[in-house]
Amino acid sequence: MLRQSAIQLLVLAMGAGLLSGCVQDNSPAYGRAEKYQRTHLQFGDATLEGNTRVEPVTANRDQFGLLHVQINIRSTTNTQQYVDCFITFLRSGQVVEKLGPKTVTLKSNAFDTITFNSTQPADDYFVDLDYAK
Repeated sequence: MLRQSAIQLLVLAMGAGLLSGCVQDNSPAYGRAEKYQRTHLQFGDATLEGNTRVEPVTANRDQFGLLHVQINIRSTTNTQQYVDCFITFLRSGQVVEKLGPKTVTLKSNAFDTITFNSTQPADDYFVDLDYAK
């Protein structure tokens, strides 16, 4: 009899444990915070970053506030690389214009220049480079 009571008590405890798992907690899910700062030049593929050499990007603003961006890049491989370039122009931290993709063929071990010009006044930018899809 004592054994039967112990088994009933154990079954009851397991049932209560299962029922307590059915309670829904609708707490919000928070996104992960970014620990890296955005730079002016970003690579979508680490292989592309390793297969190129880039001089610091130059940007000049004309009298109308338009930005003219120039990227001097060189392929470091013995084959041609096809690269898609995107640029986003910002003004006071807000996106004012996105351009691209501009597909560029980087010849093997050769220098090339990629240029972008904003059509609206901008004070900042960032460029994304990735292998052409």
